[in-house]
Amino acid sequence: MSRYAIKFPFRVRIHGGEFDESARAIHREDGLKTIQAESGIVLESTIERKQMSTKTTFKRIALVTVAALGFGVLATAPSNGAAAGTAMIGVTHTLSAATTTVVAGTAAKVTLTTAGYFTATDTVTSDVALTNYSAGVTAAGIVEALTPAFTAIDTITAGTNGDGTVSAGGQNQTASSLSLHVGLGGGASKVISTNTQLAVTITVPGTYTYTITNITKASGSVANGGLTTLTWTVVVTAPALTSSGVFITTATAAGTAATADGATLTGSATASATPVARIDVSQYMTAALALLTSGYTKAVVVSVSGAGTIGATAGDTARGISLTQAAGTTTATVNAYSDWFLHADGRTGTSTITVTVDGVLVKTMTFKFLGALATLSNTDSKKNVGVGETMTITAAGADANGNATATPTVTAASSDVLIATVTAAGEVATVTGVKAGTATITLTSGTITKAVTVTVLPVTAPKLAWAFDKDTYDAGEKMTLTITAAGVADGARAAFVAAPAPNFVLTGASATLVASPVFAAGVATYVLYAPATSGKFTLTATVGSAIDTEAVIIAAAGTRTVATLSVNITNPALTAAQEATDAANEATDAGNNAKDAADQAIEAADAATIAAQDAAAAAEAAGEMAVEAAEAAGAIAQDAL
Repeated sequence: MSRYAIKFPFRVRIHGGEFDESARAIHREDGLKTIQAESGIVLESTIERKQMSTKTTFKRIALVTVAALGFGVLATAPSNGAAAGTAMIGVTHTLSAATTTVVAGTAAKVTLTTAGYFTATDTVTSDVALTNYSAGVTAAGIVEALTPAFTAIDTITAGTNGDGTVSAGGQNQTASSLSLHVGLGGGASKVISTNTQLAVTITVPGTYTYTITNITKASGSVANGGLTTLTWTVVVTAPALTSSGVFITTATAAGTAATADGATLTGSATASATPVARIDVSQYMTAALALLTSGYTKAVVVSVSGAGTIGATAGDTARGISLTQAAGTTTATVNAYSDWFLHADGRTGTSTITVTVDGVLVKTMTFKFLGALATLSNTDSKKNVGVGETMTITAAGADANGNATATPTVTAASSDVLIATVTAAGEVATVTGVKAGTATITLTSGTITKAVTVTVLPVTAPKLAWAFDKDTYDAGEKMTLTITAAGVADGARAAFVAAPAPNFVLTGASATLVASPVFAAGVATYVLYAPATSGKFTLTATVGSAIDTEAVIIAAAGTRTVATLSVNITNPALTAAQEATDAANEATDAGNNAKDAADQAIEAADAATIAAQDAAAAAEAAGEMAVEAAEAAGAIAQDAL
């Protein structure tokens, strides 16, 4: 046996039990025994140990169960949720939240739950008093509204939630407290649970503590619950200014906020207490554009430079001053919304109005105060009027600052009625051409006049010319076509019998060619885009009746002149493609030539191979013949010897 074998004493004590078959695993040999056991004995020993463990577990579970039952008996006591006939102690009140945080001017709400169980003989009255304290703020500085005093959420219904009722006059509000008187019980055994909402609206930021006191009066099996006090804290924060909306409008009636700037920002400069425009300033506290609560508005400053003045009311007659609206005040009847009024002070020119809210510039606007008419300007429908045709001259006025005034009413006169005549209505003068020449048309409004020179021209031209701005264009390139009929009056003239016809289809947004182009100062212009087809692009047209020379041609030959106009069109893409095709063809030819040369080389190599093979065969035959000859010579020599 190894000298290192583990040995045990002759006898082993098994604690917590008796010797059994597991102990027989140890036997004696020479006084000391090594650890050794038969396999069958070990298996039986393991099973017995498992059985002992299971028995012990059952015993422990039983002990725990008995102990738990004992403690349960000791802890048993009446509860508020007990079955009918079980008495309870008093009535309980709980709050849905101990602290409520709201923005000033927003109602803070909390739910008061009253619960209890009553037998048929019980009569319980619950008096709830709510007293508010204004911590850190004097009573005079608080705007506080407890509205409503108590609002029932759950209706007390007989047979379900109970048959208690709110006694007549049971809701009372005083300067410092609220009270609710509820009679409960009677008639049947039941559980009562009612919810009452308390709401308070405070407009001054701060922390407010409200004490809710319950004094329960009871009879029958319900004992007096004594005094129960709950504390409700309301934290009120000041609303913040998030944005401002500023608009100027010529609608001067106050009371409705503008949502867009007025379209007309001009007015008379004559001094008046009646405003010419209204500036609306709105202060918002949320992204949804809710107006800032009254009492928390920021300081608004509206000022003007240049002509005009700002007034705080529509009838303000103050002149040359800028008014400041103090924080917390408004000139309108809506929270955080104020009106300002722009008045004329007799000065003309541009008025620049700036608006700041809480020291931040939010908008700059302009308004033009107009003076008396100082100048007239005109807009003409044509440069040259045709004989027997008409044109219009429209007048506009401006004051000394160049600002447009109201539309003037004019009279008109012609310097030569044999060349042109004129009539006027409102601001428009209508001129009729009589014969070729020039005449001066004079427009008059009050003491202000405007002279306009009018040219009368024939409705036909001596000759026609047309040209492109270039001789060559790439496909898709812009082409400018100019048609000239010198000496013709403005308007559509029959330069061609029919619209000029192109030989290729034009591309892009090319203008539509017509038989009667519209001329201005003898010129008509078209914008075309070159066709995609390469080659010579040609326009073809027959000269029309608006050209004087055609009258001679028709009288002499009976036909009109056919005019043509050509330019070259190139297509770089097609050219590049053709070049690529040519290069590919050349490459193909070179490849074919190389293949032919290779075939010829192969044929030459084959011929050389055959010749080499023939030469080798001849050499081999010669060698054989030489050997045979040598052998024959040797035989002869042998014979000779």
